[in-house]
Formats: sequence, C-alpha cells, structure tokens
Amino acid sequence: MTYAEVRKARYPALGGFFGSDTRAGPASPTILSRMAPTDSSQPTSPLYPRLSGGPQRMSAAEISRHQQARLQGAMVEAVARHGLAGTTLGELVALAGVSRSTFYAHYENKQDLFLATFDVIMEELAVRVGEAYRSGGDFRERLVAGLSALMAVSVEEPAAARLAAVDSLTLGGAGVAHRER
Repeated sequence: MTYAEVRKARYPALGGFFGSDTRAGPASPTILSRMAPTDSSQPTSPLYPRLSGGPQRMSAAEISRHQQARLQGAMVEAVARHGLAGTTLGELVALAGVSRSTFYAHYENKQDLFLATFDVIMEELAVRVGEAYRSGGDFRERLVAGLSALMAVSVEEPAAARLAAVDSLTLGGAGVAHRER
C-alpha cells in the first residue's frame, strides 16, 4: 500500500491523510503530497475549500475529522514555511479555512495541534516501516526494507518528515518527552 493510499484510507472524506490541494476541491485533499519547503512570503489563503451543506451533508463526526485533518495539514504547511516559532494561530486557521472557535473545539493551543500532527505522522510512519520490515526475508533484508520505507516517506513527504524529525525538537523538554513516550 502506498503512502497516498494510507492517507486516503485514514481520512476518506478528505481523500488524503492531512488535507487537500487548494485547487482539487473538498473531496481530494493531499496536503502532505504538496508539502515542499515553501516561501514564507506566500499569502495565507485557505488550502482547502469550505465544506458544503445540503442534502449530502457530512455527519458531525466526519466534519470533525475533516476539520482536524485540515488543521493538521495547515500545521505541516505553516511549519514548512517558517518553523514552529514563526507559526501563528491566525495563520493556522486561515490555512485550514476554519474559525478560531473550531480550532479551540479540537485543540487547546498551537503546541497541542503540533503534537497531534506529530502523532499522526509517526503512526503512519510506523505502519509503513512496520509493513516493510515484516515483508519477509532474513534480518538484514527486513532491516533494509524498513529503512528504505523510512527514506521513501522522507522523500515523498519532506515537510512532514521535517516536522517529525527536526521541528519537534524545538518544543524543548515537552517535545522531547512527547517523542520519547
């Protein structure tokens, strides 16, 4: 299973793991796949179109998952632009296309969202590496397969990999404690 398929399976309403391409519409988000280091001078316009109401309205649980994924995708994008310290709540809600009250319905603060995003990235990474490692062969072959999966994810999703491997250390003791649990 490819990483894109894992993302799509995790958030089927989004069509992806974290979010959507701004031009793709609400049903086809793929935030991580568009995460390359970006120019911090880019405008803070929503990465996602607003959810529509009407007869095919999503359930409250689906809307909640969609909003969380949009906020997580916004965190990956904002941190890729200028690091965690330079990321503001205003930028996060603008990129996610949600209100501040929606943000606070899901997260206590920016650090809470960052750690939740970190957890989701690490869960998916563990799935990919674990599947590769269990693919068979002797210990060396399994180790090479696992490390190859890790490197493939890092190449496919550089901003998410950077958030998990580098930016998580900028939280100091709280970030290190969270990573080590």
